[in-house]
Amino acid sequence: MRERIARSVVLLTTLIVVGLSAWFATTHNRVQAAAPAAKAAPSAPVSSLAEEVARGRKLFADQGCTTCHSVGGAGNPRSPLDQTGARWDAKELRGWITGSGLAADMLPPAIVKRKQRYGSLPVKDLDALVAYLATLQGPK
Repeated sequence: MRERIARSVVLLTTLIVVGLSAWFATTHNRVQAAAPAAKAAPSAPVSSLAEEVARGRKLFADQGCTTCHSVGGAGNPRSPLDQTGARWDAKELRGWITGSGLAADMLPPAIVKRKQRYGSLPVKDLDALVAYLATLQGPK
């Protein structure tokens, strides 16, 4: 009798763990559909904007941003950036990248200091990063 109860408890526990794992994975690792166009000046040609976003995505990877952040479930899940484009305008995004403005007030000093190194990036690179982050609107 005890063996039957023990097997039932093990089976039930396994089912609960698998079910919760599947639920957690689907709710926290959503795959984004094609990202909408970045918030940019209306005069910017679509092809150059798409190229700038692609360049920003590459810079995001090259600069090792996934060490601290995630996008679409890839990277460090502690600080996801999936909805940054919906929350912040271009000026605010630049501030979050460089650890200035509102970010300097909200982030711990060690993080601000780490982010300030991105202020030395060329303006074109910062613009590309901002354009990429502006496309991150979150799940639809």
